[in-house]
Amino acid sequence: MKDFVISSALTRLLANVFIFLCLIVCLFLGGVEVVRNEAINPIVYTVISTGMAYSLMLLGVHTGTAIPIKES
Repeated sequence: MKDFVISSALTRLLANVFIFLCLIVCLFLGGVEVVRNEAINPIVYTVISTGMAYSLMLLGVHTGTAIPIKES
């Protein structure tokens, strides 16, 4: 049963939809806090930044450390 859940495309799709909805809610909450001129809640900020990094990773943009260029 565990292998079926892990390999199921529908399960992964539903998980990604849930993550996307959480990201949208946190973006809305962060926007409301910015409009009210309040500090953004650290949990909301973490979800937004992690969600954006995950979205960029899915699009092929990696947000890791850059390889340093050798100076000549």
